[in-house]
Amino acid sequence: MVQERCVESTAKVKDADAAFECGLRRMHAAVFAKQADEAAYAAVVENLRARMPQSGTPGEAPVIEDTHTEAGWPCARTTIVEPARDGHGPKLVSIVLVRWPEKGVVFTVMFEGEIWSASEAATEVVRQTLTRDAHALQVSLGPAAM
Repeated sequence: MVQERCVESTAKVKDADAAFECGLRRMHAAVFAKQADEAAYAAVVENLRARMPQSGTPGEAPVIEDTHTEAGWPCARTTIVEPARDGHGPKLVSIVLVRWPEKGVVFTVMFEGEIWSASEAATEVVRQTLTRDAHALQVSLGPAAM
């Protein structure tokens, strides 16, 4: 599982409550936590979605889903592939907002992975792997993980 491959990152992520390197060095996760009631959670979800591009090619348009963690906590996931820039390959960025209802806490879990392969077939495999790993890490939030 992804959690077993994640170690605390030595890199500092501004304002993050925790930061991890997962598996390969090209995959990073950061966790932010803050107090928020149900209305504040809904506002944060709406704000995140409003900042996402609303059109583009299928590779550029965000994938948005409302789901739940394994513990049943509501979460909103947004996944997008950012184009290559500054000498780096394209990046898969997945952001999930998770609400812990009993404690009134909202977690923001950001997962970033560089898609570095040269061939189209291998690039798709890397993209699927990063998406699966991001999802597994993000939905694992629950009382046992705290």
